[in-house]
Amino acid sequence: MGNEITNTTNFSSNPLVTVIIPVYNVEEYLRQCLDSVLAQTYKNLEVILVDDGSTDSSIKICQEYCDRDERFKLYKKKNGGASSARNLGLDRAKGDYLYFLDSDDYLKSIALERMVKCACQNNADLVFIEGETINDQNNQVSGKYNHFKHYSPNAPYLLMEEMMDKKEFYVGTPFFFIKKEIFDKNQIRFKEGIISEDMIMAYQLCSLAVKGANVHEEIYVRRYRPNSVTTSAKSEKNYLSMATVYWEVSRFRDTLPKNKQSPKHVIRCAFNVLDIYRHMPDTVQKKYKGGYRKIVQDILDKDAYGDKALKLDCKSHLLWGVYKLKKKIF
Repeated sequence: MGNEITNTTNFSSNPLVTVIIPVYNVEEYLRQCLDSVLAQTYKNLEVILVDDGSTDSSIKICQEYCDRDERFKLYKKKNGGASSARNLGLDRAKGDYLYFLDSDDYLKSIALERMVKCACQNNADLVFIEGETINDQNNQVSGKYNHFKHYSPNAPYLLMEEMMDKKEFYVGTPFFFIKKEIFDKNQIRFKEGIISEDMIMAYQLCSLAVKGANVHEEIYVRRYRPNSVTTSAKSEKNYLSMATVYWEVSRFRDTLPKNKQSPKHVIRCAFNVLDIYRHMPDTVQKKYKGGYRKIVQDILDKDAYGDKALKLDCKSHLLWGVYKLKKKIF
């Protein structure tokens, strides 16, 4: 499973870590994922497997691991998407810290030990981690999820801003090791029924956590699959999901104290929804034109969050829409 790091560390505390793994039709990759959790050098774990209505042999594989190791627990539900599976896992979790692992990815054997050590030594309630990318044949591919430098412990929203400046802020939930208290105290859950929900959760976590730290090692292995939800071509669902992401992030930002209202992430979400809409066929654009115009107007009403490029982008598209309308009329 890649280059493993073998040294171990003794901890003065031994927090319980809950690993939550949503499972849906991943029989080809699931054993590699679960074996990587079994191989962790940090042992104080509970592993919550949430089968999201699989129709292949995934559920049988999950049961195998539950029979082998009492730390593994299996919950079954009707298909509702990764967010609903993660939320069920959250409701059942007993750990002091949480880690969300996708079932087609895996961890280096030292990964959780590194995360726990970083959290305990820095008194951090949010730890950023780094990773590498493989393809279906387990070969490394381009597109690492690493950081140019080691980020010193700081308020997570400030670390988020610094990482975004260097284009090193990764929104996927597996890039975070999280104190469960953040979820419980703030009563937050994953937005269900959409894709790209991690963009909402990442912003919430970075805004609500008190102290963040960074494990400056590639300890997580993400599988790139061309036909997966996160890598599929732009579609109607992509647009609807990103529109929801924009509204959720924008509204959540408005609830934060002024000093925490970082505009950079909401600007990123705004550019994403504009781009996806413009790449859809004209027939689909017409279907959602009203909602799209509301988003553009909301961005302009907020002075494009101080971003000149975003403001110009919104205004130019409004002018292009007027031009096309005039051509039809005349």
